[in-house]
Amino acid sequence: MTAEFCSLVGLMKAYLDRNPVDGAKRIRVFFEDDQVLLSTDDVAKLTGWSNGHIIRLCKQNLLPHIPGNPHKFMIRPLMIALEQLQVGGIYGRRKATRKKPTAK
Repeated sequence: MTAEFCSLVGLMKAYLDRNPVDGAKRIRVFFEDDQVLLSTDDVAKLTGWSNGHIIRLCKQNLLPHIPGNPHKFMIRPLMIALEQLQVGGIYGRRKATRKKPTAK
């Protein structure tokens, strides 16, 4: 075994220790679907959002990502989350409230 392989196994073990509930499921989905990963910059180009906004959404658990620096995203779960973030979606933008006229 090479040192790189052992390092990857160690990273996977650490990830599973940090995410005992769904870590194994996320890793299985990744390996079974053989999906291409997108970086934070790729998502920024796709959405027009800033990198900071994307990272904020990740920290709020609104965008599914693979933890790391920079963040990495799987295409299918990301697209589902982006659809939900659109106007009218689960986390969609709310209509602006009208200002009440003030009496003078």
